[in-house]
Amino acid sequence: MITMPRAIQMSAYIGEESRGKQEWLRSPASLAEHLSRGLWRRAKHLDYISNKIIECEHRPLRLIVTLPPRHGKSELISHWTPVWFLKRWPWKRVIITSYQSGFATEWGGLAKNSMVDNAHELGLELMQDTKAKARWRIKGYGGGMTAAGIGGPITGRGGDLIIIDDPIKSQKEALSETYRNSTWEWYRATLRTRAQPGASIILLLSLIHISEPTRPLYISYAVFCL
Repeated sequence: MITMPRAIQMSAYIGEESRGKQEWLRSPASLAEHLSRGLWRRAKHLDYISNKIIECEHRPLRLIVTLPPRHGKSELISHWTPVWFLKRWPWKRVIITSYQSGFATEWGGLAKNSMVDNAHELGLELMQDTKAKARWRIKGYGGGMTAAGIGGPITGRGGDLIIIDDPIKSQKEALSETYRNSTWEWYRATLRTRAQPGASIILLLSLIHISEPTRPLYISYAVFCL
């Protein structure tokens, strides 16, 4: 017979082991590090962003991330955050958009590949009829991811997490008032209307012009700049 103190010790050990196994689900950064087998490397600024993202567990998140190119913002937010989000809430939907549908689709494909490659550990399986990178669903839950280009239509269900990755392609577009206004109008009239009640929206870009389409959002969004 196991004595009470020994039983308590075993219970505490099992609980600690279980918590250790689930620690990688705490944030997009911890999930990225775990599922990439350490190929994705943490950094202070990425951990900070990741910890902001997990606030969507408790309230709708409005976040703008402005970083120079090659600082890892897209890899964390457009690749690994959808995987983390759908692991936590597999019945929800993610929409990712960018200046070009092909760029958005690339991130949709990377997130899909990570879901497929880690299906056993995630405990999730994609629908068999899901072959496209731009739109895929999770079997038995109905959640999934849709990719679209800025200015184009977004059909189907709404989004519980909306990611806008680089709405501006170049400095020429950033300096064009016409382009900035049309992009802002597309966000307001098309993309924003796809947000489900309680949806979170994350916008990431390299800020080129102070009057980019993001400017009207600065009043109501949390902003992280580097």
